[in-house]
Amino acid sequence: MLSRVKDSDQFIESTGGAFCLYGVLSADIDYLTKTITLANYSMLESIEIGSAALIDNEIVRVDSINTTNGTVTLGRGCVDTVPTPHSAGALVWFYDGFELTDAIEYDTGLMVEAKLVSHTLTEQLDSSKAHLDTITM
Repeated sequence: MLSRVKDSDQFIESTGGAFCLYGVLSADIDYLTKTITLANYSMLESIEIGSAALIDNEIVRVDSINTTNGTVTLGRGCVDTVPTPHSAGALVWFYDGFELTDAIEYDTGLMVEAKLVSHTLTEQLDSSKAHLDTITM
């Protein structure tokens, strides 16, 4: 990750971090659905019970996982989000534990720019091609 105060000359590089695990909802879910079935997933055994996940804008808690059939039981509407219907094909991001920070405390109202520079074992995205996000603290 590269970050800087908006319009500063130089980015600060933060290393580490990895892309988080994810799955795809195989069917629509409504407000009350607690057990979901995932398609296109891998490494469900690596997800910790009690960790957070994200479906669209709803934060959920992982209560149990069945790695044989790809089902996950969730606590819905966590961290001041509310349960919301989600459509088949929505991504479920198991992000807890995959955070990356530049370890800088920014003042409220300050605009910070960041680029996520992905890499594989053999190549790295040219930082000039990485999307620039601007976040107001």
